[in-house]
Amino acid sequence: MIAYGFVMGLEVHGFYDRWYDKFIPVADALYDEHLESLKKEGLI
Repeated sequence: MIAYGFVMGLEVHGFYDRWYDKFIPVADALYDEHLESLKKEGLI
């Protein structure tokens, strides 16, 4: 319940949208690098 309130508080202040716009592309890039390293090692 506390976590839900925290998320709702973030959304009310628009923080969630800014966080998402900033960090999701970073996470996507890191994941792409991880997949590429797995491909180079022949693991996928």
